[in-house]
Amino acid sequence: MANSPEFVNDNFEEAVLLDIGALSWLPSPMAGVERKMLDRVGGEVARATSIVRFEAGHAFSPHTHGGGEEYLVLEGVFSDESGDYGAGWYVRNPPGSSHKPHSEEGCVIFVKLCQMRSSGEPSLAVNTAALAFQPVAGREGLSRKELFSAAGWPEEVAIEELTKGARFEEQFAHGAELLLLEGALVEEDSGVAREILPMSWLRFPHGGAVKLTAKETSRYWIKRGVEYPVK
Repeated sequence: MANSPEFVNDNFEEAVLLDIGALSWLPSPMAGVERKMLDRVGGEVARATSIVRFEAGHAFSPHTHGGGEEYLVLEGVFSDESGDYGAGWYVRNPPGSSHKPHSEEGCVIFVKLCQMRSSGEPSLAVNTAALAFQPVAGREGLSRKELFSAAGWPEEVAIEELTKGARFEEQFAHGAELLLLEGALVEEDSGVAREILPMSWLRFPHGGAVKLTAKETSRYWIKRGVEYPVK
């Protein structure tokens, strides 16, 4: 393990709001690959949510994802044996899958490790830029690109857009995570308003609730139904 803390934001009963830009890059075991830890439980092989940066021409050694992997490409092009994935691609590699990732031009990805159920889920790769936003019934100002929904578990992944001035209120029975990609949101927490800017990450516990207003039209990646570790 290379300067990687084993426990980061590991109290999953608490809500978390992180400004990713304010976090430090930490080295990984491979030269040219760095990480920002959002949450983590474990050593080098961990249940983890991170931002990972590959410098141009660098690679990570071949490895297997015992608990699966999902990622969203934020910048550049991320590559492995299955293909080349530019900004906006969302990919899921199920438990037991293996690959040797690399990037010729460099890239930044949002990645989640060891957070899938062993359900025989197939691999999935979605070019989110090729999908159209669809209005969400009964939710004024909210539209969605659906990326994934699980069978037998309330996990749903989407890119959503909230138009300027629209409000987003929801209680997450099974927890949620949100990564703001574009725009600006205002969160109302106990009567105190906090502005949320791009590259902010929010995590909500089971039963957690949120009240957001779009200061400007905003787009975010969101996962509803998050299986947190049991202490």
